[in-house]
Amino acid sequence: MKIKNLKTGQKVLMKLTGFPEEIEIESHIVGVEKDRLRIMFPEKYNSKMYYFREGQEVELSIYFSSKVIIMASLVINTPYEESFTLELSDEFIVIQRRQYVRADIPLDISLYQDGRLCLVTKTLNISGGGFKMVSDGTISPESVYGFSFKIPNTDFEITGNGVVLQTVEDNDSFVSMFKIKNIKEEDRNKIIKLCLEHEMKVHQAMKEAESLR
Repeated sequence: MKIKNLKTGQKVLMKLTGFPEEIEIESHIVGVEKDRLRIMFPEKYNSKMYYFREGQEVELSIYFSSKVIIMASLVINTPYEESFTLELSDEFIVIQRRQYVRADIPLDISLYQDGRLCLVTKTLNISGGGFKMVSDGTISPESVYGFSFKIPNTDFEITGNGVVLQTVEDNDSFVSMFKIKNIKEEDRNKIIKLCLEHEMKVHQAMKEAESLR
């Protein structure tokens, strides 16, 4: 099974079921060979290597800028070998357009109610579906706000509205989860692209750091 536009650095999520605990591991592609992918197996999950035995079926989510493809794959080379490799299967393919990568990107974000600026704060992380933000004062759950922020290093402004899901106190500040309810699809795709590019840079930096050890 061959999927177009696969490339090194692309984010993936590997999932195993049927064990005492569900196992999920985020990583990225380090090589593409026809119907096989070489995947970086993160050191922090070394205790899970045992489960990725040859022939083990793995549910694989592959992240693109505006969609996520979920499909079956089989372990061909285990994490104990030089190149951890999965073979793609066409047993099932699901395309999801509402599963989002969440990236730790600090952004200056403005919140509005009735066209009035209420708060300027920062995000702790963001995805195409919402963001986590920090503020000096508490923000009531179920509060509805408009929001705006600029894509870093551009003049492009993202706008939309949504609702606060919850707020928790964290030391001397408050952390709130915000769900995006209404946004232009073009704007949402720009957020998704921003998050994927950020994750790729993080994985590339990790890869370069490992090569220096």
